[in-house]
Amino acid sequence: MNPSPSRHAAAFTAILLALGLLAGCASAQSGTTTPASSHAADAVASQRSTVVVGCSGQRQTRPSSFILTCADANDALTALHWVSWADGQAFGTGTEKVNACTPDCADGKFVSYPAVARHS
Repeated sequence: MNPSPSRHAAAFTAILLALGLLAGCASAQSGTTTPASSHAADAVASQRSTVVVGCSGQRQTRPSSFILTCADANDALTALHWVSWADGQAFGTGTEKVNACTPDCADGKFVSYPAVARHS
């Protein structure tokens, strides 16, 4: 059974919603640094990077894959290529692999769709 276009649209919407809910912007509060200390400035900048939080609770920067349904991993983004990843925003492309769950999820086949991932 081929997923219908409405299922594809729903999956795409789910990707954007999941990234909006699961992705976070980490801004670590830093202590005082002096402008003359480029090493300290680099450290502060790296702490303010955009991150997504994976199923294990670990922060990830520019992940190559991301599981959207942590309970069963039946929906994931793979082959992610990030065009932009800075200032609390991320944009990239990849492939969504979702289990069609036919005849059931244990025996279902994974279907792939092109995906756009965006977080702001």
